Amino acid sequence: MSEDTQLNDLKQKYPIFIGIHIGAGYHSQKLSIGYRESIKNALNKTFSMVYDRLSIDIQSNVIPESIDSLWVLESVISILEDDPLTNSGVGSNLNIDGEVECDASTMDGQLLCRCNNQCFSSLLKRQSDQSINSICGGGIWAGVGASIGISNPIKVTSEMVRKQRKGLLSLGRQRPMMLVGQGAREWAESHRLPVYEKNPVIGDPLITQQANIRYLNHKARLDTFKYSKHQSTEYQEKHQQQWLNTDNTMKIDDNDNDEDLLNDTVGAIVVDWNGNITSGVSSGGISLKHKGRVGEAAIFGAGCWAQNEILVRDIKSQTDKLVTLVPGVACSSTGVGEQLMKSQVSKECCLKIIKKKYADTGVKSFFEESFLSHSDCFSYLNEYISNQQPQPVNNSKCNSNNNVNNIDEDIEDEEEEEEVEYTDNYNNNYTGESRLGGLIAIKKTTSDNNMNIEFVWGHTTDSMGVGYISSVDSKPRSMISRIYPSSKSKAGHCLEFSARNIVLPIPKK
Repeated sequence: MSEDTQLNDLKQKYPIFIGIHIGAGYHSQKLSIGYRESIKNALNKTFSMVYDRLSIDIQSNVIPESIDSLWVLESVISILEDDPLTNSGVGSNLNIDGEVECDASTMDGQLLCRCNNQCFSSLLKRQSDQSINSICGGGIWAGVGASIGISNPIKVTSEMVRKQRKGLLSLGRQRPMMLVGQGAREWAESHRLPVYEKNPVIGDPLITQQANIRYLNHKARLDTFKYSKHQSTEYQEKHQQQWLNTDNTMKIDDNDNDEDLLNDTVGAIVVDWNGNITSGVSSGGISLKHKGRVGEAAIFGAGCWAQNEILVRDIKSQTDKLVTLVPGVACSSTGVGEQLMKSQVSKECCLKIIKKKYADTGVKSFFEESFLSHSDCFSYLNEYISNQQPQPVNNSKCNSNNNVNNIDEDIEDEEEEEEVEYTDNYNNNYTGESRLGGLIAIKKTTSDNNMNIEFVWGHTTDSMGVGYISSVDSKPRSMISRIYPSSKSKAGHCLEFSARNIVLPIPKK
């Protein structure tokens, strides 16, 4: 059997989807090709690693249980962390003291029962003709914040997820869900994960020459700005115009040495052949951040979210056919962490996607109704206030004709929602403080023995690097999505988004 034939057989038996991003912010036009190559390199390497390892396990008559969506996610983000072009691991932004402090988190979407009442779980038990009233458990999440001396933070969070799967420690002790600073490094070292000490000669191996140049550039701007505060008004205005935009954000010039301004985080979403979904993020944080600052990449509900699809047996068909009860969803976010944390961007976006018929309309709804509208953590007040308003009285009589009309209206609403996919992304331009963020997200459903995956990306920043690959693709896809400034669109005040549909065959057992 030829290698190509063997690979195609493996792809059919073990289908997979991988979607990644390399952060939202400003990606230099000069480095666009380099960024896209980084995306394709990470996807190609991971793809080869997955099927090479599967091939070896099968030839050795070993059941490939250790390879799953979590292992794939850890692998692809580790490659991105090792790439000096990304703001994670090697090449990370430096804090105010010129040091690297990384954040990361991983979420496994498997629904694990914790109530001991044999409630419904998509992993452990699929109920047939019994009604489902509630679901306990939830995905497993782990994060590290402001980590120092850790080569690949995503390996630490992924291992923490694996440990949590095993339940409690001895004497009923809880396993850690989040670790920070030196404690994260000690945990990693005790679990034989790669850590390092600063070299007295070359310093921190995660600090690249470009990161150092960027730090010195930004630090010089900050020092000049601080100095100008004590000078004449004329001097202040001159230097503020030189370094700042009208909304007090840092100016970016594609022709100077500041070749990129990355606001946070690389991330990924993986769907494996068992339908399991895992998401994760890793970040060097924002430039000149305060020492010990923790960004959204290490915060539950903000950096990433994953929830498996919930399947039940189709009672109507009286067969073992499985149908979707709740779609699987996942999100991996990027941007200015303080803004993303307050809006719990990943979790809230996934909720919107579940409620909407299409994933892209869910993403669009989240950005327009929550993120760009500055709703943040008090977003529930809008619904409460709306419910307090007097509702218009409907004097029409209740009859069958009215019911038919209501159904027609619902159908029309769904048709309008479908058309929104293709409308202009810039029909809303929001005011106030700039909102800088981006994300990738998926919605997964099952039908006709296929896994249907809607892959969406959206951002309010100048640009965002995105890529994906699946077992039905001949090569990875990569792109740098951009908002081109105009009278109708401005980064921080509008949304750019797009989507792709991927169909993976469900492997025969």
